[in-house]
Amino acid sequence: MFHRRLLLLLAVFACAMSVLGAQLVRLTVVQGNTHRREAEQVLSARTLVETVRGPIVDRKGRVLAEDRPCYDIAVDYPVITGQWAYDQARKIAYRDYKSTWAKLSFDQREILIQEYRPPFDQKLELLWSLMVEYGNIDRNELERRKQTVIRRVQTIRSDVWDRRAKRRAAEQGGPVELEQVAVKVAEEVDEHTLLPAVVDTVAYNFRKQIDDLPGLHVIRAKTREYPQRAMAVTLDRTSLPTPLKSEEPMTLTVENVGAHLIGSMRNSWAEDEDRRPFHRSGAEPDLGGYLPGDRVGLGGVEAAEEDTLRGLRGELLRRRDTGQVTRTEAAPGQQVQLTIDIALQARIRALMDPEFGLMRVQSWHGNSGTPLGTSLYGAAVVLDVDSGHVLAMVSTPVPPARVEGEPYPDLTDDPDKPLMNKPIASVYPPGSTVKPIVYCMAAATKNIGSDQAVDCQGHLLENKPNSYRCWGWRPAQGKYLRHGPLSPQEAIARSCNIYFYTCGRNMGARTIVEQFHNWGFGKSTGLGLPEEVNGFLPHLDQGNVEGRELSLPNAIMMGIGQGPIAVPPIQVATAHAALARGGYYLTPLLIRNRAAQQDGHELGMSPHVIANALQGMRMSANESFGTANHLTLATGREPLLNLPGVVLRAKTGTAQAPVRFDDLNKNGKLDDGEPIQRDGEHSWFVCHVQKPGERRASYVIVVMVEYGGSGGRVSGPVANQILHALSDEGYL
Repeated sequence: MFHRRLLLLLAVFACAMSVLGAQLVRLTVVQGNTHRREAEQVLSARTLVETVRGPIVDRKGRVLAEDRPCYDIAVDYPVITGQWAYDQARKIAYRDYKSTWAKLSFDQREILIQEYRPPFDQKLELLWSLMVEYGNIDRNELERRKQTVIRRVQTIRSDVWDRRAKRRAAEQGGPVELEQVAVKVAEEVDEHTLLPAVVDTVAYNFRKQIDDLPGLHVIRAKTREYPQRAMAVTLDRTSLPTPLKSEEPMTLTVENVGAHLIGSMRNSWAEDEDRRPFHRSGAEPDLGGYLPGDRVGLGGVEAAEEDTLRGLRGELLRRRDTGQVTRTEAAPGQQVQLTIDIALQARIRALMDPEFGLMRVQSWHGNSGTPLGTSLYGAAVVLDVDSGHVLAMVSTPVPPARVEGEPYPDLTDDPDKPLMNKPIASVYPPGSTVKPIVYCMAAATKNIGSDQAVDCQGHLLENKPNSYRCWGWRPAQGKYLRHGPLSPQEAIARSCNIYFYTCGRNMGARTIVEQFHNWGFGKSTGLGLPEEVNGFLPHLDQGNVEGRELSLPNAIMMGIGQGPIAVPPIQVATAHAALARGGYYLTPLLIRNRAAQQDGHELGMSPHVIANALQGMRMSANESFGTANHLTLATGREPLLNLPGVVLRAKTGTAQAPVRFDDLNKNGKLDDGEPIQRDGEHSWFVCHVQKPGERRASYVIVVMVEYGGSGGRVSGPVANQILHALSDEGYL
């Protein structure tokens, strides 16, 4: 009996020891590294060292964005509201009347507090006076900044109280009293910046008096500067159309040059901290991870290259037990270089400013639906043909320059879309700009002969003179222009609709969509900016070729760049660069760091077909019957493109645009009585620029003017000035 009990006791002891042993193995072997790190973290004090965000430079190394060390001058929230003076006066009053304080009424206490308050109000006034003096701002501006802080904190407090009330109400199943949720939020105690990004001398002036000024903080900081955002550009006016021509140059200071491309900065969001958290469970901190308050790229290259630009923090680890210090140096962010020439960008931005005159409705535009002098907006792209580099990419209008401390205006509902980078983010029917490409597509797929002529009788269908008309066939207006038999070159030069309706009809919807995709339409070019869109083309997986989008009527309309097709201007530029390159499609490049990702493919075009298309564009620019040849003014004809010494090929485009109106009824339809903002057609112009002695074009220019009307009369003169800009900047 005794032995049995002893064996049982030993078995129980063995089980207990096995459990303890297993736990010991788990703690020391399985989880040993984790617990060791946790123990070391308790024994270590970590101090983070901030890094520097990498610069952004243009193709010539000019700095477009960089971090600059600076200081922020911040003030405690109770000082901003004036509560500090009240609290200080109350402390002194209570100290002096402590024995009788409980017997005093509320009004009696308030009288005493006000008697003690003047010296503290004087300290506040000294602080605000020095803010105005050292910060070089007026008192009204300072008061506005203080009120902005107060409103922001009140909004945060209200939001916190509201969330606490909803949570408490759910917990207790009934209404909640304000006293139950009215807690002080951190922002009511923290300091708030009133003078951001001040220089060393200003910070030094405040530091000298920091002991005498209540709630003042001089904080080391850094600011992101954009040195080329404002640039003065002098424009020659001797090559303008006669009504705008002048021997006196015009100097314009253009703001936010390249702002759409470069982007800006914002405070980190929860999504950033989730994507790359600073703290990771059971692992060392990611020194490139995000903490609340970190700065993050917003839009453009700043957002696209966030991980490249960001860099890694450094850290100091001090062992509490030994005093040993381990230092990890901060790794600055890497430089990002763009293919953009910021000087060329600024020059094009200036000549597209309505003040210069070309981007205002002029008498020669023939835009009868819009009053003379009305500002016009749009986009321009300049590509280097050989490399695919984007030399300039301009969008107008631009948002106003951001004033530090000013509330930024809400521009999201602005109908002119100043926040949108239109060359890559806004889509338009490309119109006749695609006609040379449609010819190449039809010839490559054997749906039209490479030298086949088409007889233009003003309309495509024999018994339907008002359907699928050529641009000069307008019976209702007494216009009966027929081009007659046209070769492909003549059809391109004259921009004959009937020729390209025929190409679209012969190819059919599925083939023409497949070919458009092959030329890069309807899909992102891969520039890498977050704003870039695919554009629109019918989906090939619809199956039914007689469906709404893949129908024969739509194939006909796509032959002239209309119908179910809408693309950003960068796709038109890239396709024309492929044509100028002899039929080789190359994705455009904006960020040189991504050069290894640039891709290309052969389009399967015969040299003869390419030569015909390019010859048609050359005739368009150089023959009197070409749509890109001349302007007709009250004073007579003038050459549309007037830069000497270069070989030019061009194509105009005019594409139907939706009516833009004030949707008062919020139903998406134009109802009676709703004002029309803009009506008409979008204006396009494409130009291939060939240097003397070169075998092919060096640059492609694309201009698109929203609701401008005629491609030749409106976008053409803008493209002509971009030619001169290329010459002025040494490219021609």
